[in-house]
Amino acid sequence: MAAQQTAWTDQGGRSGIQILLEAETRAAQIIEDAKKEKIKLVKQARANAEKEIEEFKSRQEAELASHGSQATGSNAQFEAKLEENGQLFKRQMEEGVAANSDRVVSMLLDRALKVSLDLHRGAKH
Repeated sequence: MAAQQTAWTDQGGRSGIQILLEAETRAAQIIEDAKKEKIKLVKQARANAEKEIEEFKSRQEAELASHGSQATGSNAQFEAKLEENGQLFKRQMEEGVAANSDRVVSMLLDRALKVSLDLHRGAKH
C-alpha cells in the first residue's frame, strides 16, 4: 500500500486528484485566455475591415465625383454642339423650302389637276 501512496503523490505531498484538479484548472484558464485573445483578434479584425471599407468608400466617392465633373463638362459641350448642329440643320431646311417652294406647289397642283381618264391597260374592259 505504501507503493500505491507514492505513485499517487508527488514530491510536494499532493495527491493525484489534487494534481489533476490543478491541471484542469490550468487548462480551463488557458482556454479562457485563448477565448479572450480570439475575441480581441476578431474585434481588431472587424475594426480594420471597417477602416478599410471606409477608405475604399472614400476613394470610390472621390473617383465618382471626379468622373461626374468630367462627364458634366462633356455633357455641356455635347449639348452645345447638338444645339449648334440643330440650328444649322434648321437653317438649311428653311433655305431649301424657300428655294423650292414654288416648284413643289406647282408640281402638286399639276398632279392634282391633271387627271387621266384612260383606263389602265391591266383593267378589264
